[in-house]
Amino acid sequence: MIMPRQYKRKTDHGLASHDIMLQGVQLVIGGMPVRKAAEQQGVSKSALCRYVMKYRGNPAVVLTPNYRHSQVFSMEQEDTLAEYLETSSQMFHGLTPKLVRKLAYEMVCINKLHMPKKWAEEKQAGEDWFSGFLRRHQTLSIRSPEATSLARATSFNEHNVKAYFDILEPLIAKLNSGGRVIYNLDETGCTTVPPLPRVVAKKGMKQVGQVTSRERGELVTLCGIVSATGVALPPVYVFPRKTLRDVLMQGAPEGSLGLVSESGWMKAEIFVKVLEHLAKFSGCTPEKQIIVVMDNHDSHIALANVLYAKEHGINVVTLPPHTSNKTQPLDVSVYGPHKSFFNAAVNSWMLEHPGKTVTINNMAKLMGEAWLKAATPVNIMSGFRMAGIWPVDRHVFTAEQFLPSAVTDRPVPVSRTPSTSAVNDQPVPVCSGPTPSTSVVPATVRSSLPAHSEISSPATSQTSPAAFVSPQQFRGYPKVK
Repeated sequence: MIMPRQYKRKTDHGLASHDIMLQGVQLVIGGMPVRKAAEQQGVSKSALCRYVMKYRGNPAVVLTPNYRHSQVFSMEQEDTLAEYLETSSQMFHGLTPKLVRKLAYEMVCINKLHMPKKWAEEKQAGEDWFSGFLRRHQTLSIRSPEATSLARATSFNEHNVKAYFDILEPLIAKLNSGGRVIYNLDETGCTTVPPLPRVVAKKGMKQVGQVTSRERGELVTLCGIVSATGVALPPVYVFPRKTLRDVLMQGAPEGSLGLVSESGWMKAEIFVKVLEHLAKFSGCTPEKQIIVVMDNHDSHIALANVLYAKEHGINVVTLPPHTSNKTQPLDVSVYGPHKSFFNAAVNSWMLEHPGKTVTINNMAKLMGEAWLKAATPVNIMSGFRMAGIWPVDRHVFTAEQFLPSAVTDRPVPVSRTPSTSAVNDQPVPVCSGPTPSTSVVPATVRSSLPAHSEISSPATSQTSPAAFVSPQQFRGYPKVK
């Protein structure tokens, strides 16, 4: 007989409390027949008889079933494992279900706990235990992670963000004109063959198809410019062409600018026209300066573009590299909805025009409609707020958000104080790495880790034989060597 993954009770046997069973035991000891006492208390006759015998031998015995005789870990021990898994996931080094089962087996071996025979044979915990572990810890679940490059995971750290706000905050205070002079500029790409949405189809079909324009699409770049007050400027399009034709801009929002480049991406030689577009709609001058926050792409920081910005009162503040997913307002709250609206618009167009394909001539209209729906004042202002740009908040990012960078963080080198016995003023050596008493986790990140999550190696852990060794101690959190 195969037991179900999650057993469901069919009777109420064993649910009687200690007090109810104790009253029944005392009735039997007082002379009442076992059957009558069991009926009166509403408990099992055999169970009551068994507890009477135990009570006579030891009046302090617990009169409830011991369902924990086969339990591998206590709740406190499982909590340490749950905290370790949660923190590892926040550091972008989450464990798969199979690795979690192997880690549980290592915990049993290191702490010399009793384990089922199957665990020892397979060198890992069972699937039933893992399913129960997730039910007991509702804060954990199996998720599909988003691929994050190592550069993006490690560049978003406290030092880079602090240096960025050290430039942005004084500049905003100097202009002292509120959010209306703060702008964000960024590009995003859309193709004529976007990802397909989920559709309704027959159950049991092995393959479900959906019509698209072609196998591979053409890329069109949209450059969005928004202000901290929620105003969205007309977008800029970059088409993969050598010559701009009027048909390419059909249906675009009023005031939009069309540009061309052979690849469809922004180039340094055409970005100056984007700055002219910005100066036209923002009304900036050397006397009425504005701030533009954008990434440091090569096309943005070319010499000709920097000189134009300086001459026309545009103060350019570049974001720290590989941090735009957290520090760029457009990426935070506008371009996500824009992609969703655009994908839905293309799919609707294909359904309304059977037998026709989406071409580059339709892109300005479809992308423009999605831009007007996504670049709303609520979304724009939310992005500036979440990025800490307006209102200015250099502490908007929590310590948990810096956890991925803790994998490669190193302590700041500290110069040693020269001793009084130093001769001939020899140079003082600089510490190039952590001393034995120095932790490898920054203080702000350390404060976000669990209280018992000190990173240490098994060789240096001083634990008594009876103490429980947690994963934080024998495995440690991921750290570059």
